[in-house]
Amino acid sequence: MTIFCLGRNHPDLPIMASPPSGAAEAASGSWPPGQEPDGWPLVAGKADSSLSGATSPIPITPINRQVDWEAELVLRIGTPAFQLPKIAAAGAVIEAWGVGNDVSDRWWQRRGGGQWVKGKSFPGFGPYSLKQLKAREPGPLDLDRELCCRLNGTVVQQGRLSEYIHPPEAVVWQLSQVLRLQPGDLIFCGTFPGSGFTREPKRFLKPGDELITEIEGLGRLVNPVQALSPPSPG
Repeated sequence: MTIFCLGRNHPDLPIMASPPSGAAEAASGSWPPGQEPDGWPLVAGKADSSLSGATSPIPITPINRQVDWEAELVLRIGTPAFQLPKIAAAGAVIEAWGVGNDVSDRWWQRRGGGQWVKGKSFPGFGPYSLKQLKAREPGPLDLDRELCCRLNGTVVQQGRLSEYIHPPEAVVWQLSQVLRLQPGDLIFCGTFPGSGFTREPKRFLKPGDELITEIEGLGRLVNPVQALSPPSPG
């Protein structure tokens, strides 16, 4: 299983700077309108050992410093896919979708010039819940659904899935152009404005907090934040 985590897939989040001159030509090809590679979302990842359930605690270890929330739509791939010919073909390889929180330690994420996998891969940093997609008419997924994240009862992120710059089918198509998607792969589709590190003052998760993440019709996560003691010397 590979876990892909998208960044900058919402219009109100910072967008990457333009590529250097010649970069577009280096990746030249026949792209659908609006799908040139320079405009694709940032892609990171996290270890599968970070995954947890809808009510699992989010552990804070002694070395965690800036643990943040990222409410997101999650997709699961059901069919191998490489270089799908059209975005419209991507929907057929998505077997499930649901709600997740791409919990990230910003301090570790930014060490050494940017090491996102380290910041996203602590155990318990990937709570999620999926809903199997039943047989449906061809066409894009229904994104007229509200996403909401609450910290201790206060709304910190809210919006509709239709706000994504790149909807699920486009995301799957993009990834399939550069790698082979396999059954069981997960895609966290990107978060919405309101994460703790964007606030003034900044706010990060601490033991005793409760994080509730939900997407209308797709599921609800209720994750308590707990301190995790270091392992005893063996």
